[in-house]
Amino acid sequence: MIRFSVIIPNYNHAAFLEERIESVLKQTYQYFDIILIDDCSTDNSRPIIEKYRPHERVTVVYNAEKNSGSPFGQWQKGISLAKNEWIWIAESDDVALPGFLETAAKQITNDTSLWFCNSQVKASGKEDSSTADICNKYFNTNWWSNSYSLDGKEEINRSLKYRSPVLNVSAVVFNKTALAQHRLDFRPFRYFGDWYLYLHLLGSGTVMYEHTIYNIYRRTGASHSQQMKPAHRLRLKEEYFRLLQVLMKSPVVTDKKAVLRWFNREYTGYGLRSDGIGFIGKLVIRYYSINFRLATRVIFGSLFSKFHKRTNDQL
Repeated sequence: MIRFSVIIPNYNHAAFLEERIESVLKQTYQYFDIILIDDCSTDNSRPIIEKYRPHERVTVVYNAEKNSGSPFGQWQKGISLAKNEWIWIAESDDVALPGFLETAAKQITNDTSLWFCNSQVKASGKEDSSTADICNKYFNTNWWSNSYSLDGKEEINRSLKYRSPVLNVSAVVFNKTALAQHRLDFRPFRYFGDWYLYLHLLGSGTVMYEHTIYNIYRRTGASHSQQMKPAHRLRLKEEYFRLLQVLMKSPVVTDKKAVLRWFNREYTGYGLRSDGIGFIGKLVIRYYSINFRLATRVIFGSLFSKFHKRTNDQL
């Protein structure tokens, strides 16, 4: 019998929190417990969480004493508290359809390390779309138009080493034992800890994808992936560099020169010839403090190579 630990990390999502919790409690598959985590919210979240404390499905309520400054600190805390083999990080502003866990439980096999489903994307001021449509458009393919089971290493090399096809962690369940093989440190990440997690999980085992929509993903202007203000760009580029470091060290990743060129063009190097000298100086110092050799390759590759538009053959 597959059992899930459902981690609901929250920070200032009182407007969505009750709907989120209720969408978990109303799952057609009831073999789960819930861990509620609040990261020092300043809105009305706490009273909502306390209302659910007595519920039989709620096994842990954790109120942080100090805001972590990152969603991934909440993830790590929740994973450490989880008692079951399968983890679902159900973010507090998203909603699950009733068949989410039942479908996952039916499709998971002994060698599955990660399962995820298609999501409806609700973005303020825009027409609804789906994560499958977004990923198919980005990679100019139809990979996510159908359900599949795939070796995790193959998924890394066809998509994940370029961009994560899993756009919302609420659409994911993953195996805690598979994660335990790695000593992950989420502390350096504020924006891309999810991508960091998936790269490690898919290094062993299979990934299973369900094309049916079982998750509703709210994508607001405040979403961390869209915060491109100047104050955030330095941190964003640093985290891209850390992901590149993971990829370059991984024995699973093939054609690492192409990966390096891709990150230079799309993430780490872009702007190094046009950003202000102060910004570039700070970025170079950060890169070198993380990995001297890789920093040299990125910086020289960025400054002296000719950037060109991405083509389908480069994916």
